[in-house]
Amino acid sequence: MDSVELLLDRDAEQRVLADWQLLQQSGLPSLADHRSPSNAPHVTLVAAPGIGGGADSALAEAAAATLPLPLVFEGLLVFNGRRGLVLSRHVLCSAGLVDFQSSVHGLLAGTVDPLPLSRPGGWIPHVTLARGLSPAQLAAAVQLLDAGRTTGQAAALRRWDSTRKTLKLLQEP
Repeated sequence: MDSVELLLDRDAEQRVLADWQLLQQSGLPSLADHRSPSNAPHVTLVAAPGIGGGADSALAEAAAATLPLPLVFEGLLVFNGRRGLVLSRHVLCSAGLVDFQSSVHGLLAGTVDPLPLSRPGGWIPHVTLARGLSPAQLAAAVQLLDAGRTTGQAAALRRWDSTRKTLKLLQEP
């Protein structure tokens, strides 16, 4: 699955990495276990079976005009995954964030078939903390993590090509 993703500023990224480490050190599934260089805390804006580079210039321009973008993290979300539960930190939907996600979706319109959960109106912004949790592991993880409100910024935009296993930074911090 290909994607267009927001990368977090250094402070917000460090807070997510600390969550990953806490889960890992507690013997729970964590994205800290995923050793790929592509693994970084991010907010997926659009996910689709194929996102070519045809819109990269337009995406970079939109990002340059919008980023950095303030983010507010509050609470935890749980999704059903293919191999268990997925635990994420919720990113609140600000007008700026929703507008930017809609713009990115619009720039890709007609060239990709986005997943329903990444279409405007169905998108739930989040940063994934762990995948493949059992119900008991989820309960333990929720007890460990602080679900309170924190802030940060979306600092950069990248595109993940799952076929080539490559990342393209579209706008740097």
